[in-house]
Amino acid sequence: MTPRYRDATILQIQFPHMRFTPQWMAPVLAFLTVTTAFAQASDATGQPSLTSFTLANGMQLLVVETKDSAWVHWEMVLDTPPFLEATRAGLQEVAVATMSKGSEGFTQVELEQGLAGLDAQLELCPHGFKAIAPSVASGDLMRLVSDAVLRPSMSQEGLDAVKKVMHQRLDETETSTRAAAANLGARTSFGPLHPYGEIMTHESLEAITRKDLVTFHATYFRPNAAYLLVVGDIAPDVAYARANAHFGQWMRGSIPYTRIMPSKLSTGRQVRFVAMEGAAQSSVVMVHPVAFPPGHPDAPAVHVMSAMLNTDGHSVSLTSDPVTARFEMTAETDKEETADAIASMVAHLESFKNSTDSVVLQQVKTKLTEEHIARMGDAKRFAQQALDIRLHDLPEDHFATYTERLAMVSVNDVQRVARNMIRTNNMNVCVAGAPEILEGLRVFDAGKGVDQYNAFAERQTPRTEAPAGTTVAGVLDRHFDAIGGAKAWSKIRTLQTFGSVEYSGGMSLSHSETMRYGKKNKALKSEMAMAGQPVITQVVTQAGGKELQMGKITDMDSESVAIALERISPTRLLQMEKNGYAGKVLGMEEVEGQPSVLLEFAREGVQELYWFSAKDGMLLQRSRPALDGTVELEKLDFYIAFGENGLKFPTTRRTVKAGQSMVFRTGNVMFGPELSDSDFVLEK
Repeated sequence: MTPRYRDATILQIQFPHMRFTPQWMAPVLAFLTVTTAFAQASDATGQPSLTSFTLANGMQLLVVETKDSAWVHWEMVLDTPPFLEATRAGLQEVAVATMSKGSEGFTQVELEQGLAGLDAQLELCPHGFKAIAPSVASGDLMRLVSDAVLRPSMSQEGLDAVKKVMHQRLDETETSTRAAAANLGARTSFGPLHPYGEIMTHESLEAITRKDLVTFHATYFRPNAAYLLVVGDIAPDVAYARANAHFGQWMRGSIPYTRIMPSKLSTGRQVRFVAMEGAAQSSVVMVHPVAFPPGHPDAPAVHVMSAMLNTDGHSVSLTSDPVTARFEMTAETDKEETADAIASMVAHLESFKNSTDSVVLQQVKTKLTEEHIARMGDAKRFAQQALDIRLHDLPEDHFATYTERLAMVSVNDVQRVARNMIRTNNMNVCVAGAPEILEGLRVFDAGKGVDQYNAFAERQTPRTEAPAGTTVAGVLDRHFDAIGGAKAWSKIRTLQTFGSVEYSGGMSLSHSETMRYGKKNKALKSEMAMAGQPVITQVVTQAGGKELQMGKITDMDSESVAIALERISPTRLLQMEKNGYAGKVLGMEEVEGQPSVLLEFAREGVQELYWFSAKDGMLLQRSRPALDGTVELEKLDFYIAFGENGLKFPTTRRTVKAGQSMVFRTGNVMFGPELSDSDFVLEK
């Protein structure tokens, strides 16, 4: 949404196409409570009819009454300008998520119970809300919604809960090639100093305070920037009465506006790369900015072009935007075929510019026409179109005449917009995948060299050679010296840890691990519990492995048991070569800004990677096969000495595998507890 930021405080020169409602018009708006019905009436065109109102505080109400169902849809759209979140990237998303945690009038539980009792649903977003309820409940629904939207509590407890969930989501991003490539596509298209190019990180998330949320809400949630769409079984005057009752006292205010400059094309094609250890597939995003504002005269031809380019294996999008749009083509491919996929995408685009299929063109036009006619008869779409006309200053007949303009689109038109809006030689080719595919990507770069990034589109220092004389043995010796000494660790025969584990979505369980070391009596018991009741328990001994889940005990497969048994050793890393692993120093890499030495251990196609801090020798990160056959990435932090022997143990482990994250927090470690075989028995 963009162009008309009503009652905006202009901080810089405005764009010519943007309109602002002057402050002196406020008294006039007080009298503009009811306007005439929308010109297109259902009895003449078959379309629904629309009635519009303007509340005294400037909020505009668009009502489409239908008798098709007993439900009413309410949607608020805030026409507010984009702004930079800077060091607090993610602010708007965090603010809205925290708004759902309760308001001044209702706790989160009361809000959820109230919605459930009305058979209603509510979705908050940075630009308003969407809600639906039976017609008879619409008054009660607005009572709940208005309190949530206008009077959110923005509590510290709510913010903390939101942060916990979002940190876990960010953990998952680090192993998702699709998310990493999408982040990189946004950042490289718009840059870090553009609202569309800002990416939330762990650091920016943690920097967000309750005060930031309160300020954002007070600044941008204003009625003079709000449109309220109401569609369903409700009379316009009733919708107006309810909107006025619940939103009429909402105070208008000035909204800051900062000029956002359109993005420019890159000079030459540039390859951007995110290395993701163990990735079997690659995600490719080919993207560049393009001028394509709402109401562009070539919009029908662009829609045809996009539909024709969407083929098996490729996804193309070009959505209008008043500041800067972007052309984007994406694909998912096996890592071995990444270079071929990129070559195919480039060839596909270039070929299309010169050899557009006229038969396919007509088929696409027919399909788009049918879809548009179907949407015109849909009340919700009709209301959205009416809103778009107002937001973007479009002609009143913009959507009514769309099929006529679509019918006029020719092969020449499609080829012309393709040549103007698709610049394969100026694209950012953003790839996330296994490190070994990098060399094959260099051929697509215009010569500046392939820049490397992390999953959050932050520039990374490429892997470099380790200092001369760096050896596997030397790195491991330094590590064990840092955590208490290899000799001291080798004397440990039993160990217990106690703490918690937090899953994606916010669920938290208590967690404990019990280990017994030795050549012939290795054993492990891992237990997650809720309120003292076991939820998931695993036991591995020389006799095999068992798992208890949902009250059911199952046998673990022999391969998983073998992996688990091998890892039951406090000094395992010192025994890797003895166990058949070939170790080598791969070089230097950064892990969250810390220089580290990367070691690889490989055996029969199995790879394990370990990153050790160049500063103090601590293990920062490791990537290795999980017991279920997937690859897990684990980050270790906050080493603390437990007990009298001074042995250090990581108190935080962030583990991500198969797109799911878990955070293990260790509160206590016991070295040398007395254990017996009975401690490793699994019972329901």
